[in-house]
Amino acid sequence: MIVPDVSKDTRFFAKVDEQTKTETRSIVAIPVRFRDHCLGVIELVNCVGPDGFDSRDMALLEALADFAAIAIENARHVERIHELTITDDCTNLYNARHLHSVLDKEIYRSQRYGYEFSVIFVDLDHFKRINDTYGHLVGSKLLGEIGQVLKSHCRLIDFAFRYGGDEFVILLPRLPRKARASRRAACTS
Repeated sequence: MIVPDVSKDTRFFAKVDEQTKTETRSIVAIPVRFRDHCLGVIELVNCVGPDGFDSRDMALLEALADFAAIAIENARHVERIHELTITDDCTNLYNARHLHSVLDKEIYRSQRYGYEFSVIFVDLDHFKRINDTYGHLVGSKLLGEIGQVLKSHCRLIDFAFRYGGDEFVILLPRLPRKARASRRAACTS
């Protein structure tokens, strides 16, 4: 959309100019679309020339919006790929590879800032019997449910990992041994 002179357009909301102490004369706005989704809008205010924005400006912005949409979608895909590389498919918890990275950072932080953290290892006893008796699909479902239970008991700053097989690790930053004992008592009651 091009609005060459906002003073002649009843849709223009002048209160924004009052609040920002600016004077809007002309506007051009182009949606940033990817497939059927609007990702945002590119809007330019106050063309340098005396006649406001024109169709040439709009064509240039449309091309820019197309490139912006592709860049935004690519960034989303890269972020999703990164999530998949650090997440266990079965439990949706972080995987062992990510544990090592987070643990290294947490050790560094604890040494630098002088606070304690806790690590809890969880191993499911006799889990092989579940797989042997009910099959691997049931075993995988159970692992997923256990992962969600572990995650639901974590604070926002905690990390839950599937270490491998039927083993889990929970990393509790800034939780010293004394607090961990009282937290364990609260979780088991």
